[in-house]
Amino acid sequence: MADTVPSGELALFGFFELLALAFTFEGVSALLSGRPWTIWAPAVSAGILFFLIGVKSRWIRDKLTSIDWARWGRRVDRVLMAVRICLGLGVIAFAYYAWHEVHFARLEYQRIAAPSGQSSALAQPQLPQVQRPSATEVGPNPMPQRSTYLDWREKQNWRRTLHTGMTRTDIRQLFGEPDKVSVISDIEFWHYGTGEVEFRVQEKTDGILCAWFEPD
Repeated sequence: MADTVPSGELALFGFFELLALAFTFEGVSALLSGRPWTIWAPAVSAGILFFLIGVKSRWIRDKLTSIDWARWGRRVDRVLMAVRICLGLGVIAFAYYAWHEVHFARLEYQRIAAPSGQSSALAQPQLPQVQRPSATEVGPNPMPQRSTYLDWREKQNWRRTLHTGMTRTDIRQLFGEPDKVSVISDIEFWHYGTGEVEFRVQEKTDGILCAWFEPD
């Protein structure tokens, strides 16, 4: 019946399928957020692995119970050692993933909260002086030429000019149009090569810069 608590093989299957869904959702979320493959690939792989374990749980159980463990002797110790190694690697991988998520969340929080702890002079973004063409050359609404933009491939331009609180217009005046734009929830991602600029689009009409990652 639908209200019966699952037990036995059904409970084991459900447990592994829940693990598969959790890892798969996290991997897809990291992939759509533009995170490195070292973050989303292990999560997706773990989801597929747990899914297969759940589907083949009866076959795995039958194989394990049909083995005459008394005849294996030292092989059993080797298998157990391999299992311990795999578990250890899994714990390390999970710890690395958790550390990365916590580090990213703390970094984003510090960048968002930084202007409130600074003086008003420091809180204002310091934009470089950009030479613009005269109105007689380009008409009544002059637009900056591509040659006036900063080179986003130089990390020093990111470190010297970017500040939390800048708007999308400010970034566009610095680096020009991004190579790609993606949106997840209230976060908008601008991609310049392997570099990334993140805006919160609900706080201001023109967005507010909350985090960035320099290009490789």
